[in-house]
Amino acid sequence: SAGFTKSKSTVSVSETGTTETFTVVLNIQPASDVVISVTSADTDEATVSASSLTFTTGNWDTAQTITVTGVDETDDDGDVSSTITLAVVDASSDDNFDPLANQTVTVTTVDDDEPSGGGGGGGGGGGPPPPPPVRMIVTQSNMATYVSEDETTDTFTVALDTEPTANVLVLVSGGDITELTLAPVALIFTSTDWNIPQTVTVTGVDDALIDGIRVTYITISVFASVSADEYRAAPSISILADTYDNDVAGYTVVESGGSTVVSEDGDTDSFTVVLDELPSSNVVFSVVSQDQEEGLVSPSTLTFTPSNWDMPQTVVVTGVNDGLDDGDQDFLIVVSVVDNQSDSAFTALSDTPVSAVNLDNDDESEEEVEEEVVEELPACVVGFGSLSESEGSTVMSESGSSDSFTFALGSEPGSNVVVSVVSSDLSEAVVSASTLTFTPSNWDTPQTVVVTGVNDGLSDGDQAVDVTLSAAGFDPVVVGVVNADND
Repeated sequence: SAGFTKSKSTVSVSETGTTETFTVVLNIQPASDVVISVTSADTDEATVSASSLTFTTGNWDTAQTITVTGVDETDDDGDVSSTITLAVVDASSDDNFDPLANQTVTVTTVDDDEPSGGGGGGGGGGGPPPPPPVRMIVTQSNMATYVSEDETTDTFTVALDTEPTANVLVLVSGGDITELTLAPVALIFTSTDWNIPQTVTVTGVDDALIDGIRVTYITISVFASVSADEYRAAPSISILADTYDNDVAGYTVVESGGSTVVSEDGDTDSFTVVLDELPSSNVVFSVVSQDQEEGLVSPSTLTFTPSNWDMPQTVVVTGVNDGLDDGDQDFLIVVSVVDNQSDSAFTALSDTPVSAVNLDNDDESEEEVEEEVVEELPACVVGFGSLSESEGSTVMSESGSSDSFTFALGSEPGSNVVVSVVSSDLSEAVVSASTLTFTPSNWDTPQTVVVTGVNDGLSDGDQAVDVTLSAAGFDPVVVGVVNADND
């Protein structure tokens, strides 16, 4: 979510003009610039190197540095605390960052003014000024720390700035062990090697998530209870490490046998779809036949979750009999991500077309076909025409099998008659043609409707569905079909 992070909550400077730094970085990539104002509440005690920081879509994950400088004044006011405030400038920033609360850094300015002589004859001067604070020196390679989920490494070094009176134990810790590891996590400095930098290696961790660049804070701090007295109050130091993602969203479509071939006899073929990487939320695909007069698909949607993302799901393609001697027909099936129902990492992926062929079965003369229909599929008079169901019924299954019936008019019309064909439950059965057109010349030629079962994923038993044939001026004809359950 939108946010920004500072590397330190406290810094310490002195009136002699010493400095200390802290960094600021955004947590996620913004849609536009984000401007953060930087304000010192007491410029008589401490000043900042910049009044604002601007983060863009290109540098959002690069930490920007603020240098705090102590200001000398003549008052013997002791050590003074003041506040530096970091605030998003709403009018100049990505709206997603506008609601963010201000963040503060507390500055301690160490006084360098000795007290003046007291009243009475005793006089009196102050003691010697306190020694400057001790601290650690942390140096990042190339002034930054970058690793990747391919387990690449980067380094930084730690040393002390003054010789300690006893050993100093320094601890190194990281905020997110799913993004990086650190070695070693403890460093010991002595009075002989205090100024020799010791190296810490940062290694990226592969987390299998598509999570982009992740920012982790690494903290370097003195373990006070076992360290030299003068280093027990040494301020901790935090640095940023970026872990670059190696997981790229994608999906794979595999055709059985390397191709998709069906036929007008109702033969089926199939292909599978599977994700290439683990999503952070569901990914939904639509599967659409571009020519439903040649081929139907089942199911029409596929849903992958973070639990089943690597389990291929099967799409069954069924050939449709169009009753035309039109030769083998090519058609496309398009697999595409449904953007508004899917993990945003997958929404930019391109659609995948699957080329399919529907083999023609209309190679006999019209007279021979009509003879076979009459012989194999006895017709009965219903409503305004004659209906013939294969084997006397129409039964499919959720496995994608199909069955068919034929219909012809009962008498010659004076003009064309368009018969609509409608399934009462598209979640159980789909029909190969939404209309049948009869003319004064073909009115008595039976036309075929293929009904294909749809897999609804429910254990709901065999389901009865009505397929209704209707035309203007006639009472409708209802064909009862059954979709056999496979769950």
